[in-house]
Amino acid sequence: LERAYVLDREGRPESEVPLLALLSKPMQRELRFARYEGCLREIGFSRYLSQCGHGPAELLALRHLASHAISQSTLAAKDAVFEAGSVAHEAHWLAQGSFEYVLNMSQRVGHQRWVSEMTLWTPWLHLGDLTTREDCSVVRLSAKNFSDCMRRWWNLFEMAQAYAREYVKSMSSFAAVTDLWQGVVVADEHRPSLRSSGSFQEVL
Repeated sequence: LERAYVLDREGRPESEVPLLALLSKPMQRELRFARYEGCLREIGFSRYLSQCGHGPAELLALRHLASHAISQSTLAAKDAVFEAGSVAHEAHWLAQGSFEYVLNMSQRVGHQRWVSEMTLWTPWLHLGDLTTREDCSVVRLSAKNFSDCMRRWWNLFEMAQAYAREYVKSMSSFAAVTDLWQGVVVADEHRPSLRSSGSFQEVL
């Protein structure tokens, strides 16, 4: 199991580490959270919750996302991550390797960043092609499962709605937005926040 944990921390897909199935369900959830916490905290909404002083809400959401909305795969060189004109269903964390994005012209894209994050907040068609330049590891965050997670807790859902409005408003202020666009919504006292009294209410 220790060897399985090491392989998991190296970024291997779970299908390549079958010993992980021997762990208890709670231990598997903790392992998945430890594995994906870093990239999930890079999502704009996670930073937004932190800025608003809602650390408990952020942690609650990240733990659920790690267990229910994340998948990871290893791609060979020249494989397609997504193609222009296809409906976007996932945001992509480029975990390892080097990528190429083509929209009118070719652009090299490094790893350790999110791509097509807007898929989480608005319907989106991919505008360009993203392919791998070498063997790469990609983490996918399902937009549907992300939305389902936000709806589990009413207070968190209210915050997500407020963030989505500001995010789309920011997108609309740009003359052109590509799959690589990364918006920043800054929290301030004028934007709605989670009610601070009471615990987070789960919507059944």
